[in-house]
Amino acid sequence: MARITPSVGRDLSDYEDGVWYKLTLSKIAKGNAKQSQFGPAMVLDFDNAEGQPGPGCLASSKLNDAPNGKPAKLKAALNSLLGHAPTTPIVAFDDETFEVEYEGEVVEQIEVGLRLEARGEWSETDSPQYNLVAFRPLGAAPKSKSAKSAAAEGQKTSASAPPF
Repeated sequence: MARITPSVGRDLSDYEDGVWYKLTLSKIAKGNAKQSQFGPAMVLDFDNAEGQPGPGCLASSKLNDAPNGKPAKLKAALNSLLGHAPTTPIVAFDDETFEVEYEGEVVEQIEVGLRLEARGEWSETDSPQYNLVAFRPLGAAPKSKSAKSAAAEGQKTSASAPPF
């Protein structure tokens, strides 16, 4: 007889809206049809700075920017993991080999262990979830803030997620 024990889920209770966290990719996989109402999706799971399971991301398998210019979640995450600006154009993404193709036939590989910074927000539903909503390469300063605000944000990131 198999021994069954209660599962322990991710404890995201310490995550705050709008705070940038340093995360490490722990899993990338195709999502299944039941996970997304918007069609095919990719599942990206991350570990926090302490190596414990952190937030995950269900990203629609689309690389097009939104009409307001905001990059697609998958595009922003892939670019940030590879050290590029979230808005960098991607020619193609192979959802089986996890290769990202850029202009000039440059191909880079997404793999477990790559790092980025991400921020999220809590959904206001009956069952609150922490959703990652923005990504940037590790160590990138926000563009829309003054140098003084960026320095303060960097301190908050360091304080909220200790460096590796």
